[in-house]
Amino acid sequence: MEAIIAVRYFRTLIAIPGTIRALRSHIAGRVGGLQIIGPGHAIAASLCAASLLSGCGGDGVDQQADPLAAYKSQQIAWAPCNAEQTHGIPALTVSALGADLSCAQVKVPMDYAHPSSGDISIGAILFNPGGPGGDGYQFGALKASLARLVNPASGGYRGLYDMSRKFDFVGFSPRGVGRSTQLSCSLSAPLVHVDWLPTNLSQQNVDRALHNDKLYADACRNVPLAPFINTDSTARDMDVLRAALGDAKLNYIGYSYGTLLGAWYASLFPQQTGRILLDSSVDYDMPLPLQSQAVAQQTLYDDTISLYALTKVSQVALPNTLAGIRTLFTDAPDWSRDYLAARLYSVMPYHDAIDDTIIVMAAAYAITQASALHPTPEAYATALSSHIYFPNDPESNEEAQQVALGSITDYSEAVTGVYAPPQAPTDWVNPTVRCSDAPVSSNPAYWVSRASVIAREAPIAHSSDIDNPCIYWGPVTVTRPALSVAAKSAPPVLMLQSENDMLTPLAGAQTTLSALPSASMILVNGEYSHGLFPYGTACVDSNVAHYFLTGAMPPRNTVCAGYVLPGVVANASAASIKRAFGDSFTDPEQAQDIIERTRELLRTHG
Repeated sequence: MEAIIAVRYFRTLIAIPGTIRALRSHIAGRVGGLQIIGPGHAIAASLCAASLLSGCGGDGVDQQADPLAAYKSQQIAWAPCNAEQTHGIPALTVSALGADLSCAQVKVPMDYAHPSSGDISIGAILFNPGGPGGDGYQFGALKASLARLVNPASGGYRGLYDMSRKFDFVGFSPRGVGRSTQLSCSLSAPLVHVDWLPTNLSQQNVDRALHNDKLYADACRNVPLAPFINTDSTARDMDVLRAALGDAKLNYIGYSYGTLLGAWYASLFPQQTGRILLDSSVDYDMPLPLQSQAVAQQTLYDDTISLYALTKVSQVALPNTLAGIRTLFTDAPDWSRDYLAARLYSVMPYHDAIDDTIIVMAAAYAITQASALHPTPEAYATALSSHIYFPNDPESNEEAQQVALGSITDYSEAVTGVYAPPQAPTDWVNPTVRCSDAPVSSNPAYWVSRASVIAREAPIAHSSDIDNPCIYWGPVTVTRPALSVAAKSAPPVLMLQSENDMLTPLAGAQTTLSALPSASMILVNGEYSHGLFPYGTACVDSNVAHYFLTGAMPPRNTVCAGYVLPGVVANASAASIKRAFGDSFTDPEQAQDIIERTRELLRTHG
C-alpha cells in the first residue's frame, strides 16, 4: 500500500529536522516494513504561504555514500496514540478510527548540509483510511474519517473513497509548527500603532510600519533554528519520510503554499516523484512577498460577493443598491478598516463561509452607522448592541453583533488618540519561510510605491507590501530548483484550481501550468473557494482519483462546472450546479462536521 502526502498553504507550517510525530490508521497491506491493517492513505503536510526553496541532488545517490542513509532506513515504531497526540482531533473521529489510528516519530536532520550536526522533531499523523490534510496532523485524520463515511454508491465523494482503498494518508506538522520542533522568536521592543496604510501612506505612518517590520525581522532572523525553516529543508524532510515509509515514490497532495512545496519536491527529487496534486496553485517562479492577493480579492468582492449580498438585502441590514454594497468597506471609518479587513479575509475566500461573509458585511455597515456622529465609546457600544442586523434570524443577528462589538477597543483608541501597543505576533514560521526562500527588494521605497498602486486598484484590501519584514531580512541562502527539472524528469503532475480564487489567483496557477508541458489543470468554473479536493462532484473528484489510482491524466485543460452563488451569473462555458450532499455519506451530519472542521483548518492557516 502506497502513501500520499498532503500539504496546505497560506499561513505557514513547515517541518523541522528532528522527529516526525505520526498518526496512522490501518487497513490491510504493507508499507515498507510496516504492518498496516487498513485502506491506504496519504501524507498530508500542512504548510503556508511561503516561497519555493532550492536544493539540488537527492537523486541516484549510492546508499552507502548517502549521509542520510540512517534517516531513510530508520524503522518507524508505531504505537497507540495518547491524549496529547490526538488533541484537537474530534473525539468522534478518534473513536471511529479506533485501533486504526496509531502514532510514531521519524527523525530528520536539522541541517541537511551538515546532517551530523543534530536532529529535530517533525510532528506527523499517518493513517490507513483517510485523506490529506491540514497541519498535516489533524487534517489527515479528518480526511481519513471522511473517506470512511462516503457512500460508495453515490457520486461526488466516491473519488476520495476509492483513493482510501489504495493509499495511506499520512499527515505531518512541517518544521517549526504543530508537533514539530517549534520556532520561537522574541521582539526586542514593543510594536507601535500603525494607521490603516492604504489610506494613510504619510511618511510618519510608513515609518511606524517599517519600524515594526524591522523588529519582526530582527526577532527571528538570528534565532539558531531560523536558517533551517524553509521550503528546501521541508522538501528534504518529505523525502526522508518517503524513504522511512518504504515507498519508492512520493505521492502528494498540496494545497496553496503546499503547491510550492510539491513543485519544489518534484524539481529537487524528480526520480522519487510519484503522483502529485497541486490544489490552488501559486506562481512557482515568483517570490511569495510579490504575489499580491489584493486585486483578486477586490474583483471577487465586486463581481461575486456583492451580487450575492444584493439578493439578501430583505433579510439583512445592508445597503440596498449594488453600488452601496460595493463601497461598504471603503465607506467604513479608517480606524475600523484593519479590524474589518482581518475578519473579512478569514472567511471571504471560502464558498461555504458565505454566510459568515455576509455577517461581517452586516457588522461593517453597523459600525459605519454607529460611529457616524462620533459618540462616546459607551454610546457607540450601546448603538451596536441595539442595532438590528438580521431582523428574522436571531442566531445570525447575535453573531453579527459580536463581530461589531469587537471594534469597541479600536473605536475607543481612535477617539482618545491613545493606542495600546499591538500584540506581538504568534506566527513566526510564515515570515521566516517567506523571507528565507527567495530574495526581494530591501528598498522600502519600492514597497511603498507598490502599496500605493495596489491601494488604488484594490481599496478593500490591506497592504501587505509595507507590512513586510522581508525588507530587513538580509541575504537569502536558499537556491530554488528550476521547475524545468520537474518538467523534464518528473512524472506529470495534476493541478486543480478555482476560477476566482482570491488567495492563489488563476493567473499565477496558469503561469505554473505553462512551465509544466506534461501537466493538466482541472479548472472549476464559477467557483472561488480556496482548497478544493475533495470537491463533491464526479467531474472533479473522479478525475483526481483516476489520476492517483492509474496515473492517467485528464486533458490538459479540463473544465468542470462549479457551485455558483444564487444571483451570480456563471460563465457561459460552465453551468451552475447545486451541491448534492445528503446521499454522499452514510452519516451526513458527521460528514458535514468533518468538512467544516477541515475548512476551518484551511481558513486558519490559508
